[in-house]
Amino acid sequence: MIILFSALLEGLTFVEPQYCAVLVDAENVLPEMALDALRLTEEMNVKVIFQAFGDWTNIWSDWQKVVNDFGIERIQVDRTSNKKNSSDIALAIHAVKLHFENEINRFIIVSSDADFLHLVRVLTNRQCIVYGVGNELTNESLRRAYVRFFEYKSKNVSEQPVSINVPNKGSDPLNDYREKLLALCLKYANQHGWVSISSLGTFMHMKKCQLPDGFNKLIKVLTYFKNDFEVNNTHTLVRAKYKDVSLLR
Repeated sequence: MIILFSALLEGLTFVEPQYCAVLVDAENVLPEMALDALRLTEEMNVKVIFQAFGDWTNIWSDWQKVVNDFGIERIQVDRTSNKKNSSDIALAIHAVKLHFENEINRFIIVSSDADFLHLVRVLTNRQCIVYGVGNELTNESLRRAYVRFFEYKSKNVSEQPVSINVPNKGSDPLNDYREKLLALCLKYANQHGWVSISSLGTFMHMKKCQLPDGFNKLIKVLTYFKNDFEVNNTHTLVRAKYKDVSLLR
């Protein structure tokens, strides 16, 4: 019986499965964008390494649900300063390690951050196949660097209105911007009420909301409305000070 089984095996060819690493900049994209990337891997018929990078003590609850439901590996990135690119650096390091140590040659980068352009070029020069998933704000140079770029069309942020009961300070562009900030800040807050300022800025861009006249950074708007928002010491997180709010989720 053993001899017969060995003879059968001699005629078989065993093929190592192809792997694809899906690396998600979780602090700067919507959870639905990661699910778009997951659907792409199903079409590729590959085994998936699925990792999402960010400070998971402060990422909003919608992300936590997606991570739990789809078995995405959380990569915790602790913030040691007020710099916002800690997750970007961690993602890039992991990508290079996966290529050199695990011989992964296929990647999907889920982010709209132009800082990943150099990483994509490095991987491509190493004969890797690199796809991208991002929103409509993704830099054109980054789009062209990918083998193929998939643009996510947001419905939840850019099309559906979010309502919230807050004190009305009059109808003018600055206060209109303030109310949109409050709505999104509360909608995407984690269990402690915090949301990353970087993510908040991305959502405002997706809603086609430009910074008000006289402000060149979102953090300046948030500190201007210090009675409405609380910013942490490193200027990376913000939360609304209002508790009696009604929110459409």
